[in-house]
This record gives sequence, C-alpha cells and structure tokens, in this order.
Amino acid sequence: MRTFIVISALCMACSSSSTSNPTSANSCAEKGATYSETFAQYEGTCGDQMTQTVNVSASGVVTLTAFGVEVTCGTSSVDGCTSTETNCSYTAGDNKCTLYTSLTFSSDGASLTGTETLDCTYGPGNTCNASYKMTGTKQ
Repeated sequence: MRTFIVISALCMACSSSSTSNPTSANSCAEKGATYSETFAQYEGTCGDQMTQTVNVSASGVVTLTAFGVEVTCGTSSVDGCTSTETNCSYTAGDNKCTLYTSLTFSSDGASLTGTETLDCTYGPGNTCNASYKMTGTKQ
C-alpha cells in the first residue's frame, strides 16, 4: 500500500468558494485546550496520516490545524458534543484534497473520537480516497 501523508483536518489549509470559521462553541471541549489526534484508516487507498492538532478557543470554538495552519471549511456546525466540518479542501504542493470531519468530545473534555473522509489527487493523475477513525487526547 502506498503511504500517502495526508495533511488534513484535518488539513494543511482549507478553502472553498464559501468559507466560514466555526462560531458555535462545543460545550464538551475544554476551553483553551489543545488536542492531539491520531488516525486509523479503515477503508480506502490514501494510507497513513500524520498526527494533527485540534485547538479550542477560550470561548469553546473548535478549530482544526495541521503544521500550524488553521483549517477553514465551507460549513461548521455543533450538535451537543459533536463538531462537524464539511466542504473543506486544501492544496499542499501537488496534493489536493477535499474532506469531511466529525469530532465528538467526551463529556469531561479529556478526549475526542471521530471520523474523517478524504478524496485526494496527488502528482500528475494520481488519486486516492479514504476514511479514518480518529482518537485524540488533551495535551
């Protein structure tokens, strides 16, 4: 299996024709905390992902970063302890990906679980898609 380092959410940078930053607080995420996420691919062909970061503002708004770059997505929503990011895309060198991410924080804010789905192109004419289960712990 080709190892494809996907800089996702979740990605290195996301943009779409109608982008927005999350504005709703997640009541379960610990305010001001940073979480480190790891990924386990359960379907697809993109391969392993690197560890990513989830930041929670002082007001409880969840933002996703990779390599210090904030992810911006087309739609962000919060339902209870779950934050969902959709219509995201990013370009890093020859890699171009779109993604959907859903994160659920534990009620005590100590950890998170979630899923992410990617569709990527890399290099001339190469493509992959994959789905991942994510786990994260507060740093």
